Amino acid sequence: MGDDLFVTVSFSDGHRQHWQLPDGQTPDQALEELRQVIVTGQWFRAPDSTKAYSPHAIVAVDVAPRTDSDSPSVAFRLGEVVGDAISPDPGPG
Repeated sequence: MGDDLFVTVSFSDGHRQHWQLPDGQTPDQALEELRQVIVTGQWFRAPDSTKAYSPHAIVAVDVAPRTDSDSPSVAFRLGEVVGDAISPDPGPG
């Protein structure tokens, strides 16, 4: 079942971590495992990764066939929305 499915975790810094769904694990089991990480406040490390992430940095989790699309990260999309800062008018000087 896991041959064509990948777990994708998106983080608040825009990084995405991908790994193949392990044999014998269902998508629901993978999502529940990550939900438990978030709920219990455990630090998260993806399989075969040396980086550990705070569970508070996880912004999205998906289990689906992996695509190589160049869709922007969550952080990038948020940056576009709030990227233009307008300075307050200094008033008469």
